[in-house]
Amino acid sequence: MLGQSRILAQGVGRSDVDPETLGIVLVTLGVLLAGLIVVLGVWTPTVPFTGGLLAILVGAAFLFAPVQAHRETVRLISTEQNRVTVLNSITVATTGGLFLTGILLVAAATALSLVRRRGLALGAFREQSHEA
Repeated sequence: MLGQSRILAQGVGRSDVDPETLGIVLVTLGVLLAGLIVVLGVWTPTVPFTGGLLAILVGAAFLFAPVQAHRETVRLISTEQNRVTVLNSITVATTGGLFLTGILLVAAATALSLVRRRGLALGAFREQSHEA
C-alpha cells in the first residue's frame, strides 16, 4: 500500500507522470511477499490462510467503514512527518486492494489444502494398490 500511495502521490492529476522508483520497488516487494506467502502454503496452508484473513480484516475495515478506519489510522499512526504518506496509504486501502489480496490468499490456501489432501489420498491409494 505504501508503494501504491507513493505512485498515486506522484501522478494524481498530472498529465506528465514520471515513474516513482521507490513506489515501484515497494509494490514489487509487496507482490513478491504475497507470492512467498502462497509458496509457503506448500509447506502448510495455514500460512496463506492466516495472511489472507489478516488482509481481509484490515481491508474490510477500510472498504466497508472508511470514515472510521481513516479516523483511527490517522489517530494511531500519523505524525507530522508521515501524515501525507499515511493519508495516501489510507486512500489506497479504501479502494479494496488489500481486501482483494486477502480473498486471493484465502482462496490459494483453500486450493493448496484441497490439493494436499487429494495428494495424500492418492498416495495412500497407490500404496495400497502396490501391496495387493
